[in-house]
Amino acid sequence: DPGILAQVRQVYVRHTGPPLASLAPSFELAVAAGWETHELPCGHDMMLAAPAETAALLHTIAAGPH
Repeated sequence: DPGILAQVRQVYVRHTGPPLASLAPSFELAVAAGWETHELPCGHDMMLAAPAETAALLHTIAAGPH
């Protein structure tokens, strides 16, 4: 039911170091849909490349909308 999904907070986390061109359309869709977005300056495996920063960002996201 799309109505239920509209009630769920939508968050997109993008990695930027380096960015993957193949993921750009997904990010653009998230932005167009009004999703909350965040970026981490690390590679695609952000939990391995930047574990502390990833954990801190997930903590921030879990704490609520900014």
